[in-house]
Amino acid sequence: MDDFSQYPIINIDDGLARVANKKALYARLLGTFINNPRENEIMGAVENKDLEAAVMAAHTVKGVAANLSLSRLQKYTEHLEHMFKDAKDAGDASVFEQVDTAAISAVFSETVTEVAGVVETFKQV
Repeated sequence: MDDFSQYPIINIDDGLARVANKKALYARLLGTFINNPRENEIMGAVENKDLEAAVMAAHTVKGVAANLSLSRLQKYTEHLEHMFKDAKDAGDASVFEQVDTAAISAVFSETVTEVAGVVETFKQV
């Protein structure tokens, strides 16, 4: 079994299990994420103060993150989804005043950086 402890925010063993331990396939899927992590969808919804779009964007990223076993991003976007959904249900757009866009950018940046490291590691195999 490989040691993936240098990648703490991705559950690589789980991700590989989802693709029958095919590292090339997992690397290709991760590469697709790197090319379009969908951060811009969440940030755009926040900027436009669009609760419907914010819920949908967070939900979409949560699903992508879950399918790729990007554990930290999955948990983070799940939190955002609940926050936006609760605000939508209450008709309270003031939630956008509580959103830390720097934190969103940081989570995405750290995830993309780590995913790129995993892809590079798989290329060396």
